[in-house]
Amino acid sequence: RVGAAGKRRRRQQSIMRSNVFGPFLVLLSALLYAIGNVFAKTLYNHQMSQVTVFLYRAVLTFFVNAGLAQAASDPKTRSSAFSPAIEVLTLATPSRRTSALALVRGCAAFAQVLLLNLAFDLTVSVADAFAVKEALGTLLTVVTARLLLGS
Repeated sequence: RVGAAGKRRRRQQSIMRSNVFGPFLVLLSALLYAIGNVFAKTLYNHQMSQVTVFLYRAVLTFFVNAGLAQAASDPKTRSSAFSPAIEVLTLATPSRRTSALALVRGCAAFAQVLLLNLAFDLTVSVADAFAVKEALGTLLTVVTARLLLGS
């Protein structure tokens, strides 16, 4: 049996892991995003088409999201018979409303990345293209939230 001190120590370690894991994932996603942008710009400079680069990014993002969902899951608290990676890959959501919101968010993200790739193809600098993409992303998120949530 574990004493009170042992339970307290495990609880503190669990809190420490959760406090470190979230920021680590944010840094990892930012790093992957930056690498993707540099990779896309390099491919455009080597005469690759927008469609090809866009498909590469979409497929890579799809599988990275599934991997992150699997890595972040706890098998003990899973409410579904399927693994989180399978749920992400099959786009499974708990309700129709959640599915509709995910679809709208996906369409908005598609528009953002499409414009970002277009900017890369037009020889705009990576920094300028990223700034325009983030501005449009923020604007689309606010407009979508107001329309869908009635704010």
